[in-house]
Amino acid sequence: MDQTTIKQVHERVESVREEMLTFFREIVAIPSTDSQIRKVGERVAQQMEKLGYDAVWWDQMGNLIGRIGSEDADTILLYDSHLDTVGIGDPNEWDWDPFQGKVEDGVLYARGACDEKASTPGMLYGLVIARDLGLLPENMAVYLFCNIEEVNEGASANAFVMTEGIRPDFVVIG
Repeated sequence: MDQTTIKQVHERVESVREEMLTFFREIVAIPSTDSQIRKVGERVAQQMEKLGYDAVWWDQMGNLIGRIGSEDADTILLYDSHLDTVGIGDPNEWDWDPFQGKVEDGVLYARGACDEKASTPGMLYGLVIARDLGLLPENMAVYLFCNIEEVNEGASANAFVMTEGIRPDFVVIG
């Protein structure tokens, strides 16, 4: 990648930084414990649609899938980010609302901020930036797979391949 393209990517990221951070805070604020990702997934789906994903749908397991590019592409790149989190334990043990979180020294501390909602905004926006700047190879489809992982690790990915029939050539795990 040449320096001009790198500069364009940096500029685009900077232009959406506040929007991405707001989106991140919004999805962290939506509880998604015990594999209940529908509400947070609806917010993520809304953002995918707003940013122009070519297709957005739910699979039969309740996982959210977004696609940029043709469903008939020769090469498939999958970005995998799960939206469910572990529970909060004893609410009285928290010094702050675990879903609203707190920012300390530029770091957001909240349930799901690290494991694992943090990768979702970067993946979601990064794929759009790559598309808009013409950085995705021709005849490649990229998928963002927002799934249930905490209680059934592997089952969601299996359903993605077996039920949806999508077999990625490359996978990036968030």
